[in-house]
Amino acid sequence: MSEQPNLEDCVTIVQFNEMRESMEERQDRFFNDLQAIMEHLRHIPHVPENASNHEDEVEETEEEVDERVAREQQEH
Repeated sequence: MSEQPNLEDCVTIVQFNEMRESMEERQDRFFNDLQAIMEHLRHIPHVPENASNHEDEVEETEEEVDERVAREQQEH
């Protein structure tokens, strides 16, 4: 009792191969683009994790942090 496939929904081997080739070409372009991005990223200077974006920024002391937190809690 299997249904006959609708011939309009069938894909020929030629169509399948064309789709596969197109997908492989896109995959190759994607891979090459990704490799170029990775190479570009390797040449970007790395910023230390604790570096500041503001040259004049000074780290808060524990006392200053405690005072700021207390002020913020009073405001809420």
